[in-house]
Amino acid sequence: MFKWAGTLVKKALPDFILRRFWSNQELLQAIEVFHFDQAPQFYVRAERGTHELHIIGFNVFNFSPFKLSIVGADLRISVDSREWLTYSQRMPTEIPMAPYARSGFHFPLPLSESQTKRLREYPNEWIRIHISGGMIVKCIFGELRKDIHCDVVALIDRDQSVIARM
Repeated sequence: MFKWAGTLVKKALPDFILRRFWSNQELLQAIEVFHFDQAPQFYVRAERGTHELHIIGFNVFNFSPFKLSIVGADLRISVDSREWLTYSQRMPTEIPMAPYARSGFHFPLPLSESQTKRLREYPNEWIRIHISGGMIVKCIFGELRKDIHCDVVALIDRDQSVIARM
């Protein structure tokens, strides 16, 4: 009961008052980032016009009393302990996030021909990828960077004839 009442009081207080009781580090600790439940996929079929890593995305939970906006990300994606892809840019539009709410972001990444060839020859239908880096949030303190580190299993969508030969 007291926790619920405390949350209501925090929501009612203006940001300039709350700012005195929160530091940058406390705000960053109140933001939780999780990879989407859906597995990413490497699309490497020959008939596809573009080959890409699709559905790299994150759910972002804001457990703070402040309004936030996701404004960018700087991520590195590693396959077999080697950096393969990078995503380092600002979002086309800011993604707003209310206090005590959830939001998220996702993006596709194009693959080079050599990456596509290597994935077509990979012995399994799945591959473990490591994602590290950070996302940039805009808040009452300015722009802050929240670190992201996660291991995810990605599916490889390729021609069935390639799978049959393995």
